[in-house]
Amino acid sequence: MSWDASRVRVVAGVLRLNGQMLLCHRRPDRTSWPDVWDLPGGHIDNGESIAEALVRELEEELGVQVEPPQGSPWMTLRVGNVELNLYLIDRWLGEPRNVAVEEHDDIRWFEADDLELLDLAHPSYIEILRQASTPDG
Repeated sequence: MSWDASRVRVVAGVLRLNGQMLLCHRRPDRTSWPDVWDLPGGHIDNGESIAEALVRELEEELGVQVEPPQGSPWMTLRVGNVELNLYLIDRWLGEPRNVAVEEHDDIRWFEADDLELLDLAHPSYIEILRQASTPDG
């Protein structure tokens, strides 16, 4: 497989607890996707697997530890040159908190019915997160 240098590979976790999902609010001064609610995650570094990037990003952004996921992502979105790999996360160690204050100014748990009231990083998140809110994902 050849590497497309213009492609941006990203991973995110959909943390689920009691029918709610955790979203992070991107600071208004961010260059990319400012002032919107987004999933915790980030860029996959060169030489890093998707699973390794997810573990690292959730530690860096939320201060939680997760087991490296096995298998393929739950869902992969392609928007322009961005490839977003999503994993459903139902177990972690630690209490999620906003560790990446330079990236986010808030984190919050939301129910699927709350999503339409939010400015989300991408409109497809509403349907994706509705699917994720069901027990089977």
